[in-house]
Amino acid sequence: MFLPETPAGLERAEFARVIFVLEFQDPCDLRLDQLLRLRRELLQAISVLAAVEGSRERFRPLFSPEVSLDVQGRRRHQKPTPPFVILPEAAHACLYEAGDQLRLPVIFWGKGVAAMADFLPALQMLGRQGISRGEGIFEVVALETADAAGHFKKIWREGQPVEPLCPAISSAAWELDRLGGVPQQLTLQLLTPARLLSHGRPLFRPVFSRVFPFVLRRVTSVLFSHCGVELEVDPRELLTQASLVRESDSSLCWEDWRTLEGQDHAVDLGGVTGSTTLAGDALIHVAWVLRLGALMGIGKSASFGQGHYRLLE
Repeated sequence: MFLPETPAGLERAEFARVIFVLEFQDPCDLRLDQLLRLRRELLQAISVLAAVEGSRERFRPLFSPEVSLDVQGRRRHQKPTPPFVILPEAAHACLYEAGDQLRLPVIFWGKGVAAMADFLPALQMLGRQGISRGEGIFEVVALETADAAGHFKKIWREGQPVEPLCPAISSAAWELDRLGGVPQQLTLQLLTPARLLSHGRPLFRPVFSRVFPFVLRRVTSVLFSHCGVELEVDPRELLTQASLVRESDSSLCWEDWRTLEGQDHAVDLGGVTGSTTLAGDALIHVAWVLRLGALMGIGKSASFGQGHYRLLE
């Protein structure tokens, strides 16, 4: 094990790791493409909810966060994405019978923790409408949060008031300390396809040195936009170190995983899948980025489940 290199300021990057427990009310053969298209379904759900309550502004910070007033920061970082990250796995896509439960992990970053109480009713409304095009009616029966030891405990049950919700709060610095030293090698395994586009074109040759910039951009943007943390790091140096990481046993590739149907044509949509093993002295310099990226996802629609990966030692 090597001692990890981490920048200052990560103790101010707070997040809450929770699990929404969904109980299906009728049989549902949930496909991966349906699970990864929750953005459209959730936005439709909040439209209905906002019409009932007479206010869309309540949900704006959660689904359409405002850009920072820091002009220089806006130039360095992406447009803010939602402050939550849904972290599904391909194994969650399966046949559910009535009464079966889906444990859906979600992480709320920074300001998003306070908006968790708005995410829950949005998810409840989605349950009444169905998880995909009216299919898969479910009820949210519980909400669990991870304590300091990583164990989950219930903080809300169906029938209880939505507010206040009191999840356990962690920090990025605490998470990295918990993970400890950096091993001599790590395997990056994509659990859901990552839509990695460079200049509008798919990343058909996804070697690690080309994947890492997406991870770095995602991590620094989330920390800046939602936690108010501007890391004092040199992106060029991190990219150089990433290029020195040795890569082996890579099965990373681009795969089409769903088809977007148009009026007179169909378009195949895909993402990077597979895994790759990383090693070398340079790994110690970039491991903190990879570890935080595993809590955020990478690529387009990362907040809604695409580009979720894990690191195996």
